[in-house]
Amino acid sequence: MSLRQLLAERRLRRGEGVDVTPIEVQIHRQVGFSFACLGFTMVGIPLGIRAHRRETNVGVAMALVLLLAYYGFIILGQALETRPNLHPQYLLWVPNILFQGVGAWMLARADRVT
Repeated sequence: MSLRQLLAERRLRRGEGVDVTPIEVQIHRQVGFSFACLGFTMVGIPLGIRAHRRETNVGVAMALVLLLAYYGFIILGQALETRPNLHPQYLLWVPNILFQGVGAWMLARADRVT
């Protein structure tokens, strides 16, 4: 469903008194994916500066670990969408905040080193 359709469905179900947590998880997942590119870029630039040509295996391994960590949070949020007391829609924002924070720190640190 598109974001507009999800918002309409949430409004409809909320009016019926039905739990809207699964719909909110999908809304937050779609919007969170839009911000994921910023977090990956902010982490990737300092890692790309430090990695040398001969360390391609290390770079690929770091990229896979970061990707698995990000999607781990996404899968966890979707798995918990039937438990509204745990607020899984907000759990989907943790990797974005984490990656952007770590990326900002790494960019500042790389700027001081060079």
